Parts: sequence; C-alpha cells; structure tokens
Amino acid sequence: MIVDECVTFMLASTQTTTFLIYNTLYYFTKMPEIRERARGEIRTLFNKDNDKENLKDILTHENMTELEYMNMCINETLRHEPSVGASSVAVLTEPIKLLDYSIRNDHYF
Repeated sequence: MIVDECVTFMLASTQTTTFLIYNTLYYFTKMPEIRERARGEIRTLFNKDNDKENLKDILTHENMTELEYMNMCINETLRHEPSVGASSVAVLTEPIKLLDYSIRNDHYF
C-alpha cells in the first residue's frame, strides 16, 4: 500500500513537470523576445562559470537561484496554465445557477 502511494506521487510529479516544461516552451515559441531574454540569462550563467567543464558543476542550486527572469517565466506559465488543473477534469453532476449564469451539468472544467 505504501509502495502504491509512492508510485502515485512519482507519476503525478512527472506529469505535472511535463506539463510545466511543455507549456513554458510553448509560450517561448509564441513570444520570441521573452525567450531571447531568458536565453541571455542562461548564457550569462554559463559564461560566468566557463572554467567548469562539467554541466553538473554549473547547474547548482546556488546558480539556479540567479536565474530570476527564468523563474518569473516559469511562475507566469504556472499562473496561466496550472499543471494540476491540466491533469484533472471536473465534471458537474447537476446543473447549477451562479448569479445570472446557468451552467449545464455536461460542462467540463
């Protein structure tokens, strides 16, 4: 039973991470000026540590915190496309009325 829960968490995190990466790359293709600014920030990080030969030595937690613009891009992507909401669907079991709007029970969220 505990193993099943661990597998569920592992698969859920993989799916949400995949959605985040996909959506971030999608928005980068739609907004080249933002993509280029994020690329520039990453290039600056790599140029700063060009004495290191191993990618593992460059991509440290300390260095990742320096990528402020990339972090903002990721957060904005999550704001527009929440990865958890994309992986689950809510279905109404009965029609509801909200203010002046009626929502049918066959409507998906």
